[in-house]
Amino acid sequence: MEDDYEKQASKLDTLASLAAWDANTDLDNSEKEKADEEAKLKLSTFKKESWKNETSQYDVDCFSNGSTKRQLMFINAVGVAALEEKDVETVSYSISL
Repeated sequence: MEDDYEKQASKLDTLASLAAWDANTDLDNSEKEKADEEAKLKLSTFKKESWKNETSQYDVDCFSNGSTKRQLMFINAVGVAALEEKDVETVSYSISL
């Protein structure tokens, strides 16, 4: 789980960061804004699905390895990704204002 999650999360986070950069440096470009929103939704969906399918079944306190424990605690902090897709869009839009 550790390697797969980390690779996919890193890839999606990088894509979301690049899309946000593109949108924020070209404010009149609606295509870049749309790409930014799509990248945020993909990252949020990935986090939510990872939480539902992988990490929610584990009791973090049962792990003795500090690195694994920290990673599970981080993944379990789903945040905005726990919202429904429509609500993620609303929050993302509000944050971008």
